[in-house]
Amino acid sequence: LKIFQAQTQGFSKLFACTLQSVACTMAQWQTGTFDCCAEPGGMCLCLRASCCGCTVWGDISERAQLPGGFIAGCCGLLLCEGLTGCGCLYTSFMAVEAAKKAGVEESWPHAICCSCCCNCCYSMQVWRE
Repeated sequence: LKIFQAQTQGFSKLFACTLQSVACTMAQWQTGTFDCCAEPGGMCLCLRASCCGCTVWGDISERAQLPGGFIAGCCGLLLCEGLTGCGCLYTSFMAVEAAKKAGVEESWPHAICCSCCCNCCYSMQVWRE
């Protein structure tokens, strides 16, 4: 009986520790970076991001309630890319801010890497949140 009680107490302590660690960690993205046709959005989002990606970033900016909304997200990206060639830094900023608002953990190095290497796929991943 004492062994059973000790095992039960150990289990409840383990369970409590697990719950605390889960509560303290932030969520991850719902879809992977290369889940291009995943829902919501599906194939239409994939085509839109491929043909006119700035509109997807405009939506992200508006949904995350970033300053300037859709216009700043879309036109700001085009302006930043056209003048400096560093549009990926601008999209990294939007992605990190959108992730914060959605409760998703996103680091600056990861955001910059994804924005510079595969901005189209990354925009779809962020849009889905």
